[in-house]
Amino acid sequence: MLTHRGTRTMETKRLILRRFEYGDSAAMLKNWIADPRIQSMYSEPVYRTETEVRGLLDKWICSYDRTDFYRFAVVERSRGECIGQIAFFLVDSKNNFGELEYCIGDEFQRKGYCTEAVKAMCEFGFADIGFHKIQVCHKENNPASRGVIQKCGFTYEGMLRDFFFMDGAYVSRLYYSMLKSEYEDMVCLVPPSEELEAAALDYRSEHFDAGETVINGSALFDRIESYGGWLEHVRRNADRKTVRPDWVPSSTFFGVRRRDGRIVGIIDIRHELNDCLRECHGHIGYAVRPSERRKGYATQMLKLALEHCRTLGLDEVMLGCYKDNDPSVRTIKKCGGIVKEEKPYLDGRPMLVFRIELRDG
Repeated sequence: MLTHRGTRTMETKRLILRRFEYGDSAAMLKNWIADPRIQSMYSEPVYRTETEVRGLLDKWICSYDRTDFYRFAVVERSRGECIGQIAFFLVDSKNNFGELEYCIGDEFQRKGYCTEAVKAMCEFGFADIGFHKIQVCHKENNPASRGVIQKCGFTYEGMLRDFFFMDGAYVSRLYYSMLKSEYEDMVCLVPPSEELEAAALDYRSEHFDAGETVINGSALFDRIESYGGWLEHVRRNADRKTVRPDWVPSSTFFGVRRRDGRIVGIIDIRHELNDCLRECHGHIGYAVRPSERRKGYATQMLKLALEHCRTLGLDEVMLGCYKDNDPSVRTIKKCGGIVKEEKPYLDGRPMLVFRIELRDG
């Protein structure tokens, strides 16, 4: 049974998702709703005047009295204006699922905003409303939307062939879905904290017990014995004013499984490169605890880290790994990594240097 919450304000790092207001009309016209290409991608009409937009807003705003109505303005924090919309436009309370639609203005595409908004809606849908399933689709001529959907972890269901007739040609519709159980088995990136000390020490012990004295991407968690000392080290690294002179500002996260709160991995994201990082280590280092490997968690963590890199304004990231580390090579390639160079690592072993572009989604 669903627990309907209505359209309520949600915030992400760069966005605010809230109810539409009449004051949004000018930004809607400027950013997206008057753009024929954007509106055609989700089969909505083009609105060209304030009067037309106000008529649409009348319908949406009046519907906010319903607790099963979910239509959000996507507002960019830095500008404070509406740059798109996202909604559960279909809610099936009998079968416990919702279907998403979304759009973002052209100026704001390829910055990860759609991915950020969709992830927020998935969390809201599963954790708060209680959906059993969330589904979403895109037209076959919209590869950017496909990229967003895949980054968010949806599973491809199939194609409705020649579903639309557009501009003299038939266009197919591709469907994807995610089950609540799949969502709960995913990981999220959580900053280290005092509350995670016991779980973090258990995580580190598993690496050590397996004979792994080096934990990649751990920001020296494998060397600093005291958890409190390491936590202070991580927090100092996050600030350019306090990071140690031979390092760069960085963000360190645990990969935590939603279902049970277990730490499955750790990942370190460097905001920029110094000479040492540029030579071999790159922007991101990560590790997964031995008992949780070969379950796709490294790929999930890396995809989340790439989204974080987008919020830092990076257009491209560098990663490196040993050439014979097949699992890591596969993980990086799954996330869009392209081999740019092969060379000896500091210990003489062959390593691969990858680049990943961050301009879509």
